Amino acid sequence: AAGMVATVKHFPGHGDTDVDTHLGLVTLNYDKQHFDSIEFPPFRAAINAGAKSVMVGHISLPAYDTGKGIPATVSPRITTDLLRKEFGFDGLVITDAMRMRGVASKYGPGEASVLAIKAGTDIVLAPADIDLAIDAILAAVKRGEISEQRIDASVRRILQTKQGAGLDQDRMVNVGKISSVVATRDHEMLAMAIARRAVTVLGNKNDILPSSPLDTRKIADLDISDTEDPKNGRSFHSLLRDRRLNVDFAKVDPRSNDAEYDSALETAKGADLIICQLNLFTRSGEMTGFISRKQKEFLTRVLTLGKPVILISFGNPYVVMDLPKVDAYVCAYSDAEIMQQAVAEVLFAESPAEGKLPITIPGMYKFGDGIEYPKTRLRRGFPEEVGCIRDSLDVVDGIVDRAIKDNAFPGAALAIVKDGVIVHEKAYGSFDYEPYSRRVDVNTIFDLASVTKVISTTSAIMRLVGEGKVRLDDPVVKYFPKFGQNGKEHITLYNLMVHNSGLVGWGKFYEYCKTPQQLVDSVFATRLKYKTGDTTIYSDLGLITTGKIIEKVTGTTLDHYVDSVFFKPLGMTNTMYNPPERLWSRVMPTEVDTIWRKTGTAVHGTVHDENAWVLGGVSGHAGLFSTAPNLAVLLQMELNGGVYGGKRYLKEDVLRKFTTRQSPKSSRGIGWDTKTSPRGWSGKLLSEETWLHTGFTGTSVVTDPTRNLIVVFLTNRVYPTRESQKIGSVRPKVHDAIVRALIQEQK
Repeated sequence: AAGMVATVKHFPGHGDTDVDTHLGLVTLNYDKQHFDSIEFPPFRAAINAGAKSVMVGHISLPAYDTGKGIPATVSPRITTDLLRKEFGFDGLVITDAMRMRGVASKYGPGEASVLAIKAGTDIVLAPADIDLAIDAILAAVKRGEISEQRIDASVRRILQTKQGAGLDQDRMVNVGKISSVVATRDHEMLAMAIARRAVTVLGNKNDILPSSPLDTRKIADLDISDTEDPKNGRSFHSLLRDRRLNVDFAKVDPRSNDAEYDSALETAKGADLIICQLNLFTRSGEMTGFISRKQKEFLTRVLTLGKPVILISFGNPYVVMDLPKVDAYVCAYSDAEIMQQAVAEVLFAESPAEGKLPITIPGMYKFGDGIEYPKTRLRRGFPEEVGCIRDSLDVVDGIVDRAIKDNAFPGAALAIVKDGVIVHEKAYGSFDYEPYSRRVDVNTIFDLASVTKVISTTSAIMRLVGEGKVRLDDPVVKYFPKFGQNGKEHITLYNLMVHNSGLVGWGKFYEYCKTPQQLVDSVFATRLKYKTGDTTIYSDLGLITTGKIIEKVTGTTLDHYVDSVFFKPLGMTNTMYNPPERLWSRVMPTEVDTIWRKTGTAVHGTVHDENAWVLGGVSGHAGLFSTAPNLAVLLQMELNGGVYGGKRYLKEDVLRKFTTRQSPKSSRGIGWDTKTSPRGWSGKLLSEETWLHTGFTGTSVVTDPTRNLIVVFLTNRVYPTRESQKIGSVRPKVHDAIVRALIQEQK
């Protein structure tokens, strides 16, 4: 349908040969019954399916042509009697390359070409001497050895085939259309899908796979190559390094001397885990694809070190037969860039392992073998993979870019996750409005402000509730009797987290409190403004108190607790309270301080919230810093029901309770807010089951479980002053544009 011609090869059957026809003639000494049952059925099926071309190989079949060592390419009994007459094929017949020794060792270029035409061939492919071949065919016609009618018949088939491809209407390629035809997004997506499904995991002793990017073991990445290309193995090594592994690289190839082998062995000895890339490829006419004696000896020594080994074959999958059995053997079948990416994804469970071995590796693995395990981590992918219309997310980019031009905020970072795939991860603008300000990137760190309440404090409480260490109906005075003063003895942890305790929303404690303890004491002494349970007032005081309860129960500081049970295990290395000064160059500035400390400079690297600052930068209501990709990981864990990377962090029933609207009087979940908020900053199109939260500095996180969608949108909208409220109109536009980008919303 696309104007291409499929060629079936190599007739009459090249599957059961032990000689490379580039190097010599193949002889198949079987009877006709064998060919009818084994070799011929695929050719018959392809011809019946409409194949327009068949390539004949340099293969001798004594059962059909008794001439001694006659290649099928020059045999009338094979090409005409068998293929044309018996199989009924009337399409193009083309020879295999005539310079190959399977035919060239027996005939000269001219004679071989004439014999191929006489055998019934339409196209003589790649003779050793083209001019000599043409002259020989022309001479054979002139002397009557080949009739003009015979030549005409082949020419007619060739012209009919060209006509079928539309070449009589348009012979030339429109180079202006190449980019819309070759390597299109659809092609890339299909290639990537094929590559992911092809990766085959075998063995997997002690569940060595999938690997974790959080693995702190020392890893040796050893490249065993059959070429001297210094770049070989480096691409896959970069994919390992991208996942922040502690990995060293060593390479041995045909030019390696004893010193290089010894150095590579020392690298292996110093590692806790060894990954071996086998870049050994079967190349046409070269009898390659095998492991050399020296490489085999080296690998045998590596495999006897007693360390766990993952062997990855990017080329010939059979090479493992020459090696001792390994903990895991991964077959990739190709070193194409897209295949290397797929292997990395499968290794780290960013894509599921589902490939099945298409061959039998004698004595080791059977046809159809393949270890399966599910996808358990986020990966990056194309928006179209998960149902987004092509280029539709450009609308989102346009909204953010216009907001920056309108001075709604200097810069932003956005992460969109759909169905466990990061489909859009982009940074916008600059750190501030100065002419040469640093550009934002996706790993820029933002002050999350009140998003701290859900990412840190609420996550911690969910964990402790699930472990039975706290109860939501526990009165706060159980942990802090001083909190009960001024009529607050009846307030529970639940009241604090759904914001109906009756406490005021905020207070300028920082103006008169000089130490963290003074500020906490002031919060505990605060009088109620409303009757508990009657009115929902979003309160920092409630979450400051909740943070202190967490510290009381866990016996450690809030920042240490959430880092140890969530951030470090989830690989959220850019998420922290009080970022160290060495990271400040990556931290977005917030408000220019002209009100409290009156420095006249932007708050940078320290928490913007004044009360959190007095509390030492660590509080239940504010103080956390993070990046968009890091937050996406924790939100995906919650969207997964509390599981990520094969590990459970939260109980699913607890998580569902906390993210569900608690009362028709309020949009609040427990800690979280929900889509039913009357403020409308989330837009109109997210589902009613969505849970979300914002931060004063211009940050927001959204999870829509109905659409399996996560949106992290981070800005520094308080720069240079908190007076700007333009973020309020930007957020709903961003969220609605994202939802509209989904194909199901367009139907």
